[in-house]
Amino acid sequence: MSITTMGTAAKRRSYRERLYDQQSGMCHWCGKRMSLNRKKTGQPARDFATFEHLIRRVEGGSMGPDNIILAHRVCNYHREIARQAGEFYERHDRQ
Repeated sequence: MSITTMGTAAKRRSYRERLYDQQSGMCHWCGKRMSLNRKKTGQPARDFATFEHLIRRVEGGSMGPDNIILAHRVCNYHREIARQAGEFYERHDRQ
């Protein structure tokens, strides 16, 4: 299943939960625990697990499951900032 064929919020939630379990609840980039919780306002929490493309779509990355992982919302943001600055954002070693 690709992220584009998911459609409904329930399907995205289910896919996110499946990826969360596959990654043992850990962020792909920093290796720290993520959350599936939202704030009372409905906004994602700082440590919320967001979908992340390993290879950006504009760079030829697919929407398939081999190119989609979960990362903290803030790690996803910092990776994009680093990319815009021409820097490489690398995955931290997990012990």
